Amino acid sequence: MPPANHAGPGGEGNEGDIQAFNHLKLSIIRGWNHIMELIVEPIFQEFAKKIELKTYFEITPHKPMENFFRNCLAFSDPGFEVRGVDLDNSNSIDFERKKFQIFLQEVARTNFKKSLSLDYLMKELSKAVKATVESLEISIEKAKVMNEKKVLEDLMIIAQIFRILDEDEEE
Repeated sequence: MPPANHAGPGGEGNEGDIQAFNHLKLSIIRGWNHIMELIVEPIFQEFAKKIELKTYFEITPHKPMENFFRNCLAFSDPGFEVRGVDLDNSNSIDFERKKFQIFLQEVARTNFKKSLSLDYLMKELSKAVKATVESLEISIEKAKVMNEKKVLEDLMIIAQIFRILDEDEEE
């Protein structure tokens, strides 16, 4: 992953660092899109109900990554609320997933804040990844206890992807 230095990813720093961090951002978006495609399977909604969650999307902790992007990207309004197609029914089990998908579209179009160093961004991303893995581990443990093999396998793969991302950042 990008080496740490004091130039912001959108500023005067090493162009290679800037490109590497933007590539990482796009990789994270692709990863989340893949996760969202995977967890729409009915088995995840059934598991969510069994563990007393409203929707399958609550199994995958997206808030740490959303908070990372809100803090580190140069949105004109970092606290903006996602608006878009098919968000009329807030009681739909797909509501939060659709909101996050639209949010990721905004992330893809938004640059990092020029005032932030790559070192800072890497530390913040590492915190978000660790929080994501810790939350996933809660669902993994529940899947183990409930002997939900397919859910368990998929959640373990998702957690491993995030662990690899964190390991890459530490290099």
